[in-house]
Amino acid sequence: MTENKDQYNLYTEKIKENPWARHKTLIRLLKLAAVSAFVGVIAGITFLIVIGFGSQEKQTTEIPRNEVFFSMEEYPGETTAVKEKETEKSDPLKETESTQTDSTETKTTQETVFDYVSGIMEDISPSMATVTAIHQNEDPLFAVVQDKEDFPGILIADNEVEYLLLTDYAIKDVDYIEVTFADGNTVNAFLVMADKTLDIAVVAVEHEDVPEETESRIKIAQMGNSYMLKQSELVIAMGNLHGIEAAVDFGTTISTGEVAYEADSRHGLIYTSMNGAKNNTGFLFNEEGMLIGSISRNHSTGSIVAYGISDIKIRLQNMTNRKPIGYLGIIGHEIDEELACRKGCMYLL
Repeated sequence: MTENKDQYNLYTEKIKENPWARHKTLIRLLKLAAVSAFVGVIAGITFLIVIGFGSQEKQTTEIPRNEVFFSMEEYPGETTAVKEKETEKSDPLKETESTQTDSTETKTTQETVFDYVSGIMEDISPSMATVTAIHQNEDPLFAVVQDKEDFPGILIADNEVEYLLLTDYAIKDVDYIEVTFADGNTVNAFLVMADKTLDIAVVAVEHEDVPEETESRIKIAQMGNSYMLKQSELVIAMGNLHGIEAAVDFGTTISTGEVAYEADSRHGLIYTSMNGAKNNTGFLFNEEGMLIGSISRNHSTGSIVAYGISDIKIRLQNMTNRKPIGYLGIIGHEIDEELACRKGCMYLL
């Protein structure tokens, strides 16, 4: 009987379920909902903060800028004679040539030429700056390495919000840009637009980033009329010349009638008596200290050659005003009468 009773009790034993077990799923769902709600609140706050910063940044970029305008000169054409200057000025180089018979007078005149150029340099220097291109790379040890390269820059405009500088096209694809003004102060800058055809770029520095002492010393370069430039006139080159940064050279114009036909454009070239190389970059000034050319990498193979400023002013104006440049890729050529007749002079009648 005892055995049967024990067997009976074993098979009739009831296992009671924990009353909380039924609510575990519900509790888990409530916990998940609470966590989701908390994450949602944090995400909402973060979103509002980001939107707030974004709107502030948008307001900053939308500060109205004054549109930049440069005075444009009318192209005189091949048959139009270049006008004489209203005020005849003495040419130190011509004075040197006229006194070659007397060594003492020649030395005095040459010193006058150097003094004259030095005086022009002093007037130009507040407009000049050094534009530094900074590339950031990571070495195998995950350290950040900065590669820096300097290019000449010149202040060409002020839109009341930014100072705009003309510099080299190579500044385009970099991580950071810095501008060092003539007084040695360095500030952050950013690219506005770049033009591969002319190998030029425009960068901007915001007013608020420029120290007051620097603002009181810098000045915007005056642009001259390169159409009025004649052969044998004194010209001064400033920039990275002969492998030297912030270098100065001077000479005379040996040709002002050459033309470069490039994509959708025709640009006059100024050939000088100064030795040149393809890595030369910088700017050309006349004897009045006015900007008359941007030194061309592509054409400065034997002597320093610059694009005449009058031909590229409209391009610079569009770039400073952030107006996109469209290209069709058409390169034109001048056609003389003989070539025209070969193609069918019946159409010229």
